[in-house]
Amino acid sequence: IGGAYQLFTIEFLMNSKNYSIKTDYEYYIVVNDFESSNHLSVNKSTGNQYFATINEIYKAIYKSPIYKNQEKRHQLAGKYTTRLLRHGQKKNFANSKMKYEDKIEWLNNFSKTINKVPRNSDKYVTQIFNLKLEAIRQNDLLAVMIADKLL
Repeated sequence: IGGAYQLFTIEFLMNSKNYSIKTDYEYYIVVNDFESSNHLSVNKSTGNQYFATINEIYKAIYKSPIYKNQEKRHQLAGKYTTRLLRHGQKKNFANSKMKYEDKIEWLNNFSKTINKVPRNSDKYVTQIFNLKLEAIRQNDLLAVMIADKLL
């Protein structure tokens, strides 16, 4: 699924002035795979698919017809970046058991994606992630590894 539900949610929020959140059981039908009895977050996508979706999420934030104030868009992008660093797929990839080549590819995709996001949004990222965010922007695997150890 690779964040597709996140893209839908962000696009919905960025394009809606009024909405309500329904907490009935039917809501969970959207996020559960009843055949395998797994939550859809168990299904992982490739790095290219995942970061293509993340890129679309940032585009939705910056093209919102509802949130037209650029500073508000930076704030939303920064908060989404925090969410990505805290809960994103393979959030601890640098110190994981992934193959070295796969780590390099993942970081390359992450870096390309994050470098499309204006640096003005960085000030809204939770401070503990500043070092890791900069290491990702610099596409520096060793620095990401060190930053993860410090978290």
